[in-house]
Amino acid sequence: MARYSRRQLAKLAAAATSFLALSKRSGFAGGVGTQTNTETKLSFLAVGDWGQRGSKPQKEVAAAMTQIANQRAPKFIISLGDNFYPDGVVSAADEHWQQSFESVYSSASLQVPWYPVLGNHDRKGVAMAQVAYSQLSSRWRMPSAYYWRNESLPDGTGIDFFFLDTNLIIADHAGIHAIFAGDKANDQITWLDQALAASKAHWKIVIGHHPVYSGGPYGSTPELLAVLKPILDRHHVHAYLAGHEHNMQHLVVDGIHYLTCGAGATLRPSGHTNYTVFSKECLGFLEASVTAHSLDISFRDSAGTVLHTASLSRPA
Repeated sequence: MARYSRRQLAKLAAAATSFLALSKRSGFAGGVGTQTNTETKLSFLAVGDWGQRGSKPQKEVAAAMTQIANQRAPKFIISLGDNFYPDGVVSAADEHWQQSFESVYSSASLQVPWYPVLGNHDRKGVAMAQVAYSQLSSRWRMPSAYYWRNESLPDGTGIDFFFLDTNLIIADHAGIHAIFAGDKANDQITWLDQALAASKAHWKIVIGHHPVYSGGPYGSTPELLAVLKPILDRHHVHAYLAGHEHNMQHLVVDGIHYLTCGAGATLRPSGHTNYTVFSKECLGFLEASVTAHSLDISFRDSAGTVLHTASLSRPA
């Protein structure tokens, strides 16, 4: 079990109080961050549905991520939700943090910032604890349930990442606890619409746990098709990353690339739609790099082997 000093726990309690106060004043749970990259490209990894207390499959994927991170030196890692099975965490001192996160992704090359979103299993626990853990961890960076982050390359290329809590948009998930008093789906949608409209970035990437389009067992998500897709289309988002389906998928619809990688620890059958470019039932993760002109992606299995690659060109 994780052990914390009284000073750390006092710091955590103060941070939680501060987060709650801020959310009530602001009316939404958006966060902001900016960082300039010194490389000519921005590299990152993405993995979802991994929190299985260090199961053998989870450790295999973590080892493959380490192998590729040693070669590519990713700037950060995106966690696509369902970070802790089966019922999230109950606090920032929950033993799950050590069993599923700290002791599994422990290699030096994975000690980079992790930017998570909440999955439906995370929402069954105390979602606020995952926000609060940011105050104790040097790499877990989750300022709120949904937030925004900007990165930029030396040539001025801007990349905006928008992290969503898709649980708030999906109506039929019972037992979900609100992270803040003002935590409402309409607030998040309004925030996203306004933030995308204001974005001047060359690349716009949106991240959520639930896929918009999917050929897997869950299929496409009706609520996201109705509410989220029009916003993605209107603001010319380049890619949407998701987990939830325990497989790998690449679909292209109306010029937007929908990338699903929820294969961090367990598997479900994969499937195809009319929009499917790639689909595979396989443990693994997503590797990506962004330059001024392209977003290059590779789906890799639990041995680090490339299964599918694509280069997404940015329209002039």
